[in-house]
Amino acid sequence: DAARAMMYEAICYTTVGGNVWGLPNPISTSIPYGEDQNVLKSWNYLDPPDNWEIARNDFIDSLQGNRNPFVDSMQYACYINFDNMTKMVGVTAPCAASAIAEHTQNNDLVMLAPNPNNGNFRLEYISHSNQKVSINLYDVLGRAVYTDEIKATAGSNIMEMNISNLNNGVYTFTFISDKGRRTERLVINK
Repeated sequence: DAARAMMYEAICYTTVGGNVWGLPNPISTSIPYGEDQNVLKSWNYLDPPDNWEIARNDFIDSLQGNRNPFVDSMQYACYINFDNMTKMVGVTAPCAASAIAEHTQNNDLVMLAPNPNNGNFRLEYISHSNQKVSINLYDVLGRAVYTDEIKATAGSNIMEMNISNLNNGVYTFTFISDKGRRTERLVINK
């Protein structure tokens, strides 16, 4: 939770006062240490957002009109170099998460964009092999509100999704394949 909060602060306040507000390592020549962004990225994956953190993010959004994108999708952290606040290209998720295998059996990647959305979004499932994948979407009460099965091919599998008939809220996508299970949070906000 702390890692996602620190990364959020870095992106929100990077231009305040005309300074680049990142996580430099080292902090300066007189302070030879700093916050290691790879440790924060690892923490981000080792402790996925729980219901409390998601609810807090929703509550803050209702008050301020902005969200912590790292709570909505943990993969966003992979594309930012927090030392100098620049975009990184050619990276894959999970990034800097050497212990991720302890918590996730499936190394396939799922991306939902935009997230939050109005029920229309792009789902990209990057598979390491040809396989059948069951896709289930659950509401906060655990009820299945959408199910589908796709034949994923090795590489990128893109689906344009339209579930605009669903109410505003936080939903959980579950992707089940022969390699294991992946979950992603989806926020619908019309």
